[in-house]
Amino acid sequence: MNITRLPSKFPPRMEAGDLAPWVAVFSAELGSLRHTALTIRGYTDCARHFAAWLAFNNIGLDEVGDRTLDRFAEHRCRCGGYRRGTRFSDKYLNRIRRFISFLVTRGVIASLSRAAANPVDPLVVDYQEWLKRHRGVCERTTARHGRMVMRLLPALGRDPRTYDSATIRKAILSEAQRCSPAYTKTMTTALRGYLRFLAAVDLCPPGLEHAVLLVPQWRL
Repeated sequence: MNITRLPSKFPPRMEAGDLAPWVAVFSAELGSLRHTALTIRGYTDCARHFAAWLAFNNIGLDEVGDRTLDRFAEHRCRCGGYRRGTRFSDKYLNRIRRFISFLVTRGVIASLSRAAANPVDPLVVDYQEWLKRHRGVCERTTARHGRMVMRLLPALGRDPRTYDSATIRKAILSEAQRCSPAYTKTMTTALRGYLRFLAAVDLCPPGLEHAVLLVPQWRL
């Protein structure tokens, strides 16, 4: 039985190996969306960790599949750096999902299942953090608002700098045809909050939340 001997001192930085150039491109893409430097560092640190884990376990890019992230989440970290946690938060794994999605769109790895290749958008993750930190919104409501905004993103687009009143109204009217008035009303509340967040971080003009249509709900 062969026993792998671990080094007495771990490298201070996880190395992305062959994926290092793609981590740099990933960072540039997040920067183009005007994420803060702290947010970009959080994403690239997670991406570098995932790349280091692939290299440590001799997992080729052609072997990355739907179960790969599950295996990563279950591993006992020996990848280097200063992280010694044995559990990974949903936020940490969502950042890696975003990196995997990026690699899929660039053709670096094969297309995965919808769940693996379409994670929560980074801006929506930031919005959820903003709700908790600056609005005191509970975890359950934060998660619901994030899901609703994600549902609207295909119609709205991923670049908030292109949003205008017509696009916002069209997205809401499209969903209103498929959802109940109560659900649509909650969705408009989530969208108004998202637009306020985007304006607060200077990603869209202030006041666009007023373009969100009111959903009438008459009683009796």
